Amino acid sequence: MGIFTQCISPLKINDQYLTNVLLKINSKRGDMNTLLAVEHNSTLPLLMETPTMILGMDVSHGSPGQSDVPSIASVNTPVLRLVVGSRAWPWISKYRASVRTQSPKVEMIDSLFKLLPNGEDDGIIRELLVDFYKSSNRRKPEQIIIFRDGVSESQFPQVLNIELEQIVKAFEHLVAPICYAHLAAAQMGQFIKFEDSFSESSSSKGITSAGPVPVQQLPRLHGKVQSSMFFC
Repeated sequence: MGIFTQCISPLKINDQYLTNVLLKINSKRGDMNTLLAVEHNSTLPLLMETPTMILGMDVSHGSPGQSDVPSIASVNTPVLRLVVGSRAWPWISKYRASVRTQSPKVEMIDSLFKLLPNGEDDGIIRELLVDFYKSSNRRKPEQIIIFRDGVSESQFPQVLNIELEQIVKAFEHLVAPICYAHLAAAQMGQFIKFEDSFSESSSSKGITSAGPVPVQQLPRLHGKVQSSMFFC
């Protein structure tokens, strides 16, 4: 129902416990409990002057003996407004999470970029990039700092080859030309399917032709729409 909740144990209530619970509630409401010293003074020009997104990436596995429990892929990011990764620029103390499940015992995160049949990206990175843009006064991150936990040095090349590639794909699929190309291809694909279905229903049954099958040519778009974004 979209309502923030907080569980409390009645057996543990004391001043320290209530203080910790209030800190959690305050964070869930979008407020900040603590600030770093650098957030008061612009001592990090590389981050404070450039829109920056910070990603913290980890994979949580099931307990030993629970091979059927899916792994949880989580990307925590200070969803920044302008710099450093926070939501309320120039603060860097606000975070959000994007979580997906994946196959058990797999360390590499395979849902950073997830292309759906309709051509849309349903991956973690796109979700965080869109949120960054909305919460950063329509600013796009010009640099990203990634903290990756849970991988050994021998697995680091896999992180670069698999996860970094997904992050790049998410970026490319999201500024607009590639997204439009997917839309145009999907629409033309539907047109070809319709043409194929019509041809099959109108052709004689049991008749086949030898040799290579000719490639069907698409009709030219009408002059009034060929220069428009007809595919949107």
